[in-house]
Amino acid sequence: MDCVKQQTGLMIETEQAIYEVIFGQIQIEITGICNMRCAHCRAANDQKQDMPIPQMLKILRFGRSYSPSCKELLLSGGEPLAHRQFEEVLSAVRENGGDFITLTTNGSLLTSRHLDLFAKLRSRSEEAYQHFFNSFCLITRAYRELNS
Repeated sequence: MDCVKQQTGLMIETEQAIYEVIFGQIQIEITGICNMRCAHCRAANDQKQDMPIPQMLKILRFGRSYSPSCKELLLSGGEPLAHRQFEEVLSAVRENGGDFITLTTNGSLLTSRHLDLFAKLRSRSEEAYQHFFNSFCLITRAYRELNS
């Protein structure tokens, strides 16, 4: 009987050693488009185009294959809310294993439509969601106060 070790990480070999890399977080820059030109941000030099959804899912699947226990997916850009298919992106990522999605945004393009989408895709586990100190409720309250 052969003893087979199940690979859980990505094996990287150098001249001195072999490293097993396990992803703690998967980050996908979904767009190079941004509505601001912040001097400190490298996105100012990115290509001004959206990443296609199939390419995002390919990255997500690759990351998951080398770290199946990785729960967090970070969507960034540019400004992720500027992606022309943002709603479809969020839905596709959720359907393909994005249990916990973090969005890095400047917030200037946030609308009530986005908040409704976030509420719809909210974590399936209230207990897990509370881990983030009820952040969804705090963010939606702040947004509605700013716009009232």
